[in-house]
Amino acid sequence: MRAAFEFDVVQNTALSAVAIHAATLQHYQSTARTRGVAVPGLMLVLPIILHQPSRMTVAGKVLDGSFYKAISEDRAMVVGLQSRMQSMASQSFRAINLAVASGLIGIQRDAVAPGTLIPSRMSESFKASDHETRSIIAAAKRVGHWLATVQITALCSVLNVRF
Repeated sequence: MRAAFEFDVVQNTALSAVAIHAATLQHYQSTARTRGVAVPGLMLVLPIILHQPSRMTVAGKVLDGSFYKAISEDRAMVVGLQSRMQSMASQSFRAINLAVASGLIGIQRDAVAPGTLIPSRMSESFKASDHETRSIIAAAKRVGHWLATVQITALCSVLNVRF
């Protein structure tokens, strides 16, 4: 990965917002459009997908079972995830804020899961032209699927992260 691209991506709130939207949309679709994703779950998205070795492990997996396949293939994926999550918290919050402000995602206000985030736009935000951006979006979709299919307590336990 080019160093300049990595710097631009990590600092790019717009791309991060698109990735948050992709994760939220995939989560919503994986739950048959019944519930949104909680903000703590979204805090896992950017630290995984913007870390190149983790992204390469995650992006190529088929959705079903991808969490356990990725972890078994690359146990080093969890190394440093807690510190990356803490250091990228402000980037994650800026991305969530931009996604809400731009109408990509919204706050669920019904009685089922109030305060969770759901996609406002039900299609992909844009089509990426380069491989690295496409892999970021693909990895975000996988993480969104994980958040829908694996209990958050199990995710945190396996990934060795605390909130």
